[in-house]
Amino acid sequence: MDVTGYAFQSQLFSILGAISRSNFVSFDLELSGIPGKQFKSKPTGQSEDGKQTLQQRYEETKAAAERYQVLQLGLTCVEEDRERGVYIARPYNFHLNPVPDKKLNVERDFSYQSGAVEFLLGHGFRMDAPFLEGVPYLSREEEAASRAAEVAKRDRNNFADIFIREGDTESLGFIQRVRQEVTAWRNRGTPEPSYLNIAPINHAAPGYNGRGLNGYQKRLVHQLIRAEFPDVVSLSKQDFVQLVPFDQKREDVQLQRKIAWFENSLARQVGMRWLAEAMCPDVDRVLPKNRVPPYASGDLAALATSTFPPMELTDEERESHVLRFAELCKTLKEKRTVLVGHNLFLDLIYFFIFFFGPLPDRVEGFQKTIAQLFPLVFDTKYLADKINDNSPLYKSSLQEIDQELSKLPVPIIETPLEHSRYLSDSPFHEAGFDSFTTAKVLIRLSTRIGAAAKGDESPSSEEDIYYPASENGSLPSKLNDLLSRKSMSDDDALNRRGQVAQAFQKRAASETPAETQAALARQAALFRDLGLDDQEPQLKIQTHNHPSTSSNPYALLQELSFNGDIETQSAHGISTSLPVMHTMMPAGGSPFWIRYGNKLRVNGTVEEVCVIK
Repeated sequence: MDVTGYAFQSQLFSILGAISRSNFVSFDLELSGIPGKQFKSKPTGQSEDGKQTLQQRYEETKAAAERYQVLQLGLTCVEEDRERGVYIARPYNFHLNPVPDKKLNVERDFSYQSGAVEFLLGHGFRMDAPFLEGVPYLSREEEAASRAAEVAKRDRNNFADIFIREGDTESLGFIQRVRQEVTAWRNRGTPEPSYLNIAPINHAAPGYNGRGLNGYQKRLVHQLIRAEFPDVVSLSKQDFVQLVPFDQKREDVQLQRKIAWFENSLARQVGMRWLAEAMCPDVDRVLPKNRVPPYASGDLAALATSTFPPMELTDEERESHVLRFAELCKTLKEKRTVLVGHNLFLDLIYFFIFFFGPLPDRVEGFQKTIAQLFPLVFDTKYLADKINDNSPLYKSSLQEIDQELSKLPVPIIETPLEHSRYLSDSPFHEAGFDSFTTAKVLIRLSTRIGAAAKGDESPSSEEDIYYPASENGSLPSKLNDLLSRKSMSDDDALNRRGQVAQAFQKRAASETPAETQAALARQAALFRDLGLDDQEPQLKIQTHNHPSTSSNPYALLQELSFNGDIETQSAHGISTSLPVMHTMMPAGGSPFWIRYGNKLRVNGTVEEVCVIK
């Protein structure tokens, strides 16, 4: 789902809800620049083979993140439904607008790297999209600066006076004229007029060109009123300054209006950072006190009244929305998000600096900070590279990994209709799509490894993980075609699935463990949800003289033979066979997550891995 700056506020409630329900969130960034790769002389401490230390790479990446921008961010929120045996993925794609609202007193410098721009253009990135369609954002440091400037602006005595030279007759004459007009107005004998407009000194002349006061003249008026007329309030208008008598009650009401406008505008400008705050509820506790900017806060409750749906609501509906939002904030505050990425070391550094501010100078500080923010971070690049230590089956390119794993029919990954664009379009290097692909890779690869390992703490040493079905590691082409969900709506869908069921039944043992029976029931429910009604009687499972003894579920598939004359089976018969393939990711706390989690691949360094601890 593409979320523009115009739609972000109305979509924010549902996006936060998706984060709160997720088992993990995968993300990806597209950047205006990355650490440079220019040829350099060998720095002190670099190894003989030219590799950097992890500390050197961290410093280089951190410096780049402080200079360049995040142009696009992709999030995919993944829910696990073990009852139905499926994963629900909701991908989001956001452009980020680097130009802040000028009324919030924030100026921002941003840079583009020519190589990064060339890369993005080569992959169809629209360079104008962040400016035209981007979601606003404000880092914590920028929010603190904006709040401080707003507070100072409300203090009339906080402005420096303009010094007027004795020879500046024009300015002195203007000041004198304004002083006389104000004095005459204050000494008027009637209550009307209740205000006085200060216009250019020659506004009544026949040749007046209609130009109003310039900024310098307006400042002179404000300075004069502040110094000599404390019972008068000066208000800037487009072409003039309006003076009104001081009224404490009116001033209090005006102040509250200004504060409400500022808070609402600021909440909207914070924009994309609200999602980062939702995933990092402990950031205030984790950051050192000297790195927490004053006035800035990640309190999501500030959004309660600015996330109303884009429609007219009754008072009762508005109250209900506020209550639901409060409950959502409570859920997010208690949740610690599992964060997943591909080449996560670089993206985590940019992510943190972009939304929260400076990182520690030492890589050890970075490791500690991330460990405190997230219970688990998972780098699919590290996982793919570890598998490559023992097998050439998977490359470390996200696209190549996905192409290989997409041949597998399970696990089943669903996307709601409003998130389905990436089912028919594959825009690699679009952040939303890459985050979706990262999620799919983790789901499929962890399921495959977990199923083959059967709880072994060293799954990467088992050859059958990498070559479970054929010489090139893919499923038999006939079986892959039979299990393909792309033709679910075709007339022959049941026929093809029936063939799969028959093939499995030929190899089934006479007795099935109780836990497998429970999985079969869940799969049956899944197929009923998909519309494959259980109307036909279930075929009896054939008993063989020798049950299968392979510990690898994919080895079963390798030995299957297919016959075009196999009869169509019922949906229930089909569903009773599929669970043999272990269609879910390893459960939380399993050796898989301990072995592969919290390790970030950092290629080209002496250490090669950054361990989050």
